[in-house]
This record gives sequence, structure tokens and C-alpha cells, in this order.
Amino acid sequence: MADPLSNISSVTGLIDVAARTSSQVMRIIAEWKDAPKQICFLSDEINMSQQIAQQLKTLCESLRAHDTNQTAECEIAINHQLKRAKPVWAELGEILQSVRGPVGSKLRKGTWMRKASRVVSLQGKLRDIRFSTIEILGIYNM
Repeated sequence: MADPLSNISSVTGLIDVAARTSSQVMRIIAEWKDAPKQICFLSDEINMSQQIAQQLKTLCESLRAHDTNQTAECEIAINHQLKRAKPVWAELGEILQSVRGPVGSKLRKGTWMRKASRVVSLQGKLRDIRFSTIEILGIYNM
């Protein structure tokens, strides 16, 4: 069984990563006056995922007060979603970092265009994880 405190820490870490990723996206949007629409869509997905992660943290905190089979099942489900989410967030962060920095705007946009299809794939994975997490929240919300 996953430790509720461990899940809370992991969810808190995920919220922090989502906040940093959101900040990176917002900086890119601000730096590129004509940012591709995909970056704006990514920003929306990140914000929705961040809100769901906040709700998941609240659920994890409430699990600490319960000790039932349902609690154990919920902790396992949460842990599974966290394991799915971590590599997606890490790769998104790397891609976003690669399109920022001191290089010229055209070079950054070129880098973005080369990685845009991967971002779309990662965004789809975030959406799937978000929907799965919403299901967990609906089933186990106490």
C-alpha cells in the first residue's frame, strides 16, 4: 500500500512542477507576441491539470484520517497516476526550456516547430491523466 504522506508529498511536488511549467509557458507567450496557438492550448491544459492536482492533494490529506480497503485502493490509484504524470511533466519542462533563452526568436520558433508534434502528444497524455484523476476524485472523494 502506498503511504498517504508519500502521495501528499508527490502530489505537492507535481503541483510545484506544474506551476513552474505554467510560468515557463507564460514567459514564452509573453516573449513571442505571435506565439503559436498550441502554446496557448498547452497553457490551458497545464492550468486545468494543476487545478485537478490541487483537488487530488486535498483527497490525499483526507485519506490520512481513514484506514479502509477503499483507502488502500485509492492510494494505489493515485500512485499510479503520479507515476504516469512525472515523466510527462519532466519532458514538457525540457522542451519548454529548449525554446527559451538567449537565442534569437526565429531559432526558438524553429525549435518549437520541430518539437510541436511531441508537445501535442504530451498534452494528450496530460489530458488522459487528468481525466483518470477526475475519475479517482469522483470515486473516492470522501
